[in-house]
Amino acid sequence: MAGLLLLIGCGGGRKPSRDLGTGPHAALYRARFESEPGERAKKFRLLVYAAKPDRLHGEILSAVGTTELILDAGAGHVSVFFVRERIAFVGASDPELLDALLGVPVRVEDFVQALLGNRPAGEPAGARSWSLTPAGQTYPDTIRLEDGERSFELRLKRIRPIRADPATLGTGRPPPGATQRPLEELDPDAIPGIETEGEALS
Repeated sequence: MAGLLLLIGCGGGRKPSRDLGTGPHAALYRARFESEPGERAKKFRLLVYAAKPDRLHGEILSAVGTTELILDAGAGHVSVFFVRERIAFVGASDPELLDALLGVPVRVEDFVQALLGNRPAGEPAGARSWSLTPAGQTYPDTIRLEDGERSFELRLKRIRPIRADPATLGTGRPPPGATQRPLEELDPDAIPGIETEGEALS
């Protein structure tokens, strides 16, 4: 499984483009996570491809733009692959996974629906809320998820075609040759590519 950075077509402009023709596309988002009051917000860049019903391929990028971590989920399975160490944590997909990665508990299926421009059905009243701007289009300009005092927000930077076979993305399988470990052993503090509020994020 190659990184999406190697698969995105080259192109200049920084503004999101919707006139990309047919074929699979990926989106580069600027992500912001706010946790407990008084704590500094965390920011990172997230490169994603999504497809129904629960196929998700995402990459967390470092401050210099390299792929540090690849999350690939589909069919109820997930692989969290640390590129430098070539270690993949694999297991069943559940809300605790994205809570560890994004800071807000959400099902992979709901996150995929949001990326496809559809507001998820939601949880019981008061549990959490979604907002998408604008809704109804693949890779909305803004996606925001609130859970109490915590929030996770994505702001679109650009959309580009990918040259990969989409069938190879969103499978939940680790890359060939990766050392595999149980997902339960994943340490959230080891997630790379995180920048704190105030640092440059191109």
